[in-house]
Amino acid sequence: MEVKRKVTSMWSFVVLLTFLIILQCRPRTVMAAYSVVDFGAKADGQSDSAAALLATWAKACGSKKPATMVVPKGTFFVSRALLQGPCNNNNLRVFVQGTIIADAGYSSAATDWITFKYVQGLSVYGGTFDGRGQSLWACKAAGRSCPTGSTALTVSQSKDVLLSGTKVMNSENFQMSIMFSQGVTVEGATITAPEDSPNTDGIHLHMSRGVSVTGSTMRTGDDCISIGQGVSNVD
Repeated sequence: MEVKRKVTSMWSFVVLLTFLIILQCRPRTVMAAYSVVDFGAKADGQSDSAAALLATWAKACGSKKPATMVVPKGTFFVSRALLQGPCNNNNLRVFVQGTIIADAGYSSAATDWITFKYVQGLSVYGGTFDGRGQSLWACKAAGRSCPTGSTALTVSQSKDVLLSGTKVMNSENFQMSIMFSQGVTVEGATITAPEDSPNTDGIHLHMSRGVSVTGSTMRTGDDCISIGQGVSNVD
């Protein structure tokens, strides 16, 4: 009887060990991770981190397996950035833990500040994007000849994009723009600009379909959501 118990116990151990070995040997999807700091970004609010942001994006976008791009805590100055695909994977995640700020001045030609273009399967989590539009608003308030201004965050010609928990503020023009895209979800966003700031719509939609905006707070100087031509299926 004692021998039978020992054999049973040994068999249970073998089964458990085999199960654990199988678990360890199962294929896993490993996500490549890239931090903007590793590519030269400085969280001092003064050094232009645009080149580092673009270099990090190039690595994440070029990865053939799911990839993560990280902007850590701190304040990063970015003059302008076009984060462009198509990418080699459709599971690209951008985690912004810090604050990205624009130039305090304004340009006579630029219409976009941070742009995601030609991407599919992109998710952007968190972060604060501060467009610092005060100098342009002052120009307009003084009645001088001023440019239209830049949109802080743009999603263009893209598909299946998620913006979650993102804060966009003080853009010179529209806070966020979704153009020529489909399947874009904005959730838990906070979008703000002073009530006297001109033409600072919260989210502007143009030639897009399947856009969902949920659980978000908007207080701006113009429309919370403005809808241009060619827009359908908006929740």
